[in-house]
Amino acid sequence: MRKALVASVLAAVAATACAGSTVSKAPAPATSLSGGMPAGAVGISITVTSPAFADGATIPVKYTCTSANPVSPPLAWSAIPGGTAELTLLVEDPDAPVAGGFVHWVVYGIPPDTRSLVEGSLPSAAKQGANGRSQNQWQGPCPPVGSPPHHYRFTLTAVSRSLGLASGATAPQVKAAMAGLIVGQGLLVGLYGR
Repeated sequence: MRKALVASVLAAVAATACAGSTVSKAPAPATSLSGGMPAGAVGISITVTSPAFADGATIPVKYTCTSANPVSPPLAWSAIPGGTAELTLLVEDPDAPVAGGFVHWVVYGIPPDTRSLVEGSLPSAAKQGANGRSQNQWQGPCPPVGSPPHHYRFTLTAVSRSLGLASGATAPQVKAAMAGLIVGQGLLVGLYGR
């Protein structure tokens, strides 16, 4: 009986992650290295920026669940290594009250000559995977009300060959497909609290 109750509570917490729940946890420690490379990354450091917010700064409301129609923020990057066949972008909230954090956006198949994403759009060749709500789209930051600001990690990865994934792949599937193929990676972290 107790195991069933615990399982029910954990399922409820997972279902409300980043959707206004009042559950909170301590922020994840910073894990980037100098130069914008995520800890544990291999290859060349890619510089990832946004004209909408600086690294470590607050993400504007228009890109979050507080907006009536949140859109993905504009992003730009440089220093893509030679030999890149495809770029991937994962946006994750490691502070979300669910195991492994909450996935806000999964994008792959971005052509290697692409140097930016315009607000609310993707290149036609790119594919979107399943976010934490099993939707193939941007899910704006939405931490529990009253929690400390969450860290939203925009990780751009260059891989040496096409991943060959159909639309709808999950973040773990994309990460598994990238194993052994990473030639460069960059990180931009935005904050948001409500």
